Amino acid sequence: MDTPALRFPALRRGRITELIGGSPDELSPLTLLRAPAGFGKTTAAAHWAEELREAADIDLRWVRSAEPGSDPRLIWYRIRESLGGDDRRRELSQVRDDVDRILTGLRRPIALVIDDYERVTSGELDLSLARLLERSDRLYLAVLGRRFTALDGPLVSSRVGVTLLSGEQLSLTEHESVALAALYGVVDLEYIAQLHRRAHGWPVMMRTMLQRLSEGAGPRDSARTLAVFGRQLLDEMTAPGARRALLGAVLCPGISVELLAELIGEEPEGAERTARELCERGLLQESFWEHTTRYRCHDGLAGPLGPLALQEFGDDARAIRLRHAADLGRDDSPAAAMQLLDAEEYDGVSRLLARYFLEILHPGSGVIQRLQRIPDQTLRGYPVLIGAALYLVGPEHEAPDQRTEQLHQWLRTSIRSELREGNYEQNIAAIGLLLVAERMRGDGAEALRISRDAETRIGQVPEGRLSSYRFTLPLLFAALGLAGLVAGDLELGERGYRRAVEMAERYGIDFEALRGWNGVAAVTATAGDLRAAEEHLRRGRMLSERAGIEAPQFSGFNVVLAEALIAIERGDAERASAALEAGHGMLHRIEQWPLLVIAEARARELCDGPCAAIELLERRRAEAQGGLPATLYLRCALSAHAARLHVRVGNYAEAGRLLDALPQPHPDVVLAGALLLLYRGDADGALRRTEQTADLRLSHRQRIEGMLVAAAAHWAGGDAERAVERFSEAGRLMRELGLGQLLGAVPYKAAVAIARAARDAGEADLVAEVEGLPATMRAETFDPLTRAELRTLEVLATGLTLPRIADQLFITENTVKFHLRRIYRKLKVVGRAEAVERAREMRLVPADPEA
Repeated sequence: MDTPALRFPALRRGRITELIGGSPDELSPLTLLRAPAGFGKTTAAAHWAEELREAADIDLRWVRSAEPGSDPRLIWYRIRESLGGDDRRRELSQVRDDVDRILTGLRRPIALVIDDYERVTSGELDLSLARLLERSDRLYLAVLGRRFTALDGPLVSSRVGVTLLSGEQLSLTEHESVALAALYGVVDLEYIAQLHRRAHGWPVMMRTMLQRLSEGAGPRDSARTLAVFGRQLLDEMTAPGARRALLGAVLCPGISVELLAELIGEEPEGAERTARELCERGLLQESFWEHTTRYRCHDGLAGPLGPLALQEFGDDARAIRLRHAADLGRDDSPAAAMQLLDAEEYDGVSRLLARYFLEILHPGSGVIQRLQRIPDQTLRGYPVLIGAALYLVGPEHEAPDQRTEQLHQWLRTSIRSELREGNYEQNIAAIGLLLVAERMRGDGAEALRISRDAETRIGQVPEGRLSSYRFTLPLLFAALGLAGLVAGDLELGERGYRRAVEMAERYGIDFEALRGWNGVAAVTATAGDLRAAEEHLRRGRMLSERAGIEAPQFSGFNVVLAEALIAIERGDAERASAALEAGHGMLHRIEQWPLLVIAEARARELCDGPCAAIELLERRRAEAQGGLPATLYLRCALSAHAARLHVRVGNYAEAGRLLDALPQPHPDVVLAGALLLLYRGDADGALRRTEQTADLRLSHRQRIEGMLVAAAAHWAGGDAERAVERFSEAGRLMRELGLGQLLGAVPYKAAVAIARAARDAGEADLVAEVEGLPATMRAETFDPLTRAELRTLEVLATGLTLPRIADQLFITENTVKFHLRRIYRKLKVVGRAEAVERAREMRLVPADPEA
């Protein structure tokens, strides 16, 4: 037959001709146009055929497949006739021989176009058709169909060259939609773009709307036009169950073949056949998932057909939607959540979030913005949604403090109510979010209590049910890990992050596994096990490179912390400072900011000494004000570290003032207090203070620091044997864990003496490590100044003469001289200028004389 005549304004698309080929040299032996109905396959092929005929010396033949219901093999008669054979009724085998003979004798190129091939496709016919190309290299086949059985498969493509155009290539581009609209006299570019988006490039839908516009319909009638178009398509359906299947996909986008089968009263195989026919008509789109095959209505029709779907399913619509969302959550939980949110089914959303929290709230899912539009009073009745709202107003988001406090109060009240009723397992996500909220408010004690309780309760959930929460448990365990890190239970911190890694790796959630590795690296580095921290960082880097992912949210700062602590213990202050630069300007948004400040102060101390470290610590603490409140544990750790630095510079009064304001049971406070007593010369007091740590939960680092302080105190008290014993024990642990700079905690002269004694006694030989400490880490002791001496020193720093000093202090000049002699001796200086300089270094007097 001739190239079919087109009955409507049709756009010539040069793009399609270029994709197929405009000359025999550009053509593949086999060209396939595979797309649902209405994608303009015939129109595109007709235009291509005309252009090919005009541009090249090639014959063109057009064959239409046999009508539905007839014998598919009749197509061979039509092929023979199109090639110039006679139309005698002969046996099929003879007809095939005729076709082969004609092709073998071809003298010039010929393009054979077969239209509507979905009517006859079968594995046998497809392969037989492909074999025709082996009869002559002058034959080119172009086959148009909604589907193929084998032509688009590997059995054919492995034997001949194939060009395949699918619905994606045949969809109209926006530029083509504008050109098509011009044929209908429509020139409003903005409106055309809107129509194009609604039609998703589906040519038949675009043409239908443009036709209505050309007949006088206004832009506001487009929704009605689509509704009429959709109703017409429904009315054309004669297959049993087809109408209900389409409306089921409208009601439940992404509906599974199993649920679809229930809705139309068919077995899944029958429902699949019905759905496939609708897909071939362009009405449904098919997708394949791990558990099932799913279908959704063409987006341009879903809205207009929505009222009909509700009418079709009536009072059952809500129950069907809920069943569908629960089912869809297995494969596409963000889409299921969006559908439930659109239907305002917040209980269903809560259930989905409890199981798939991380997947649903992934930044690219679109759910976050939708959740943020839910009114607070609606949120109030749904603990998981309240927790999600709090999660979303965390470090990456801004929210009024009053609203945050209100949400937090609602969450606490609702969770406690749920737990009283025994509904723990269903609220795993909400409980995790509650502990995050407590932690972010700085209530480390409450966060720890919730964390320990949650850890116990999760352990009671049967292993077989844990997979139901695979997208929630990694986040919960990471929350337990961070709670342990910032509230001082590093064992809980390590367990939590390790379980997060375990769960994430079990279910293939790479970015949560990376969060876990980063977290456990920070915990072990903070605890003092640097060799373990290095291994965890290595595992995290390997995962990041393999999966091509970055650290989720703010967990990258755990890497910063771990890398900095490792560099400090290796004596590489420059590397530590470089790692910590990532936290500059971000401290107010990071929960573990005191740990980063302590690490940076340690790096500065290593490089420039304790005075510079004190200045940096105070500046960074001020920068963090107004952000996330630190837990009491971290606030104490930060102040205790400041006290340590003041001890090292000899400002014992300031160190004591800082420590007096802190709760004593804190391990860092106890150890800093012991250090202060040691430097003041109270060896017995230092020993008694270190003994108070026996009942405290200590990290490796804290335990070693306590051993070193005890060793120095024993040495100062004359018990060399005990000093060597404790020192050697600390040394063995330090080498095992990869620590080095902790040796600088105790007075340098005492450390050297004990190290040499330990070596001479055949114990741990740490002489090289101690003597290799940089000058900035070699601490010395000073006799503490009395209050009178401190007052004298403060006035001395102003530059007054001795008589003026005496007048200002209401004492005699001889008393001033007496105080000065004692000041010079205690500060280990000679003369007034050196005393003032040393006092400023020790921060005993203001650095600026005008201050």
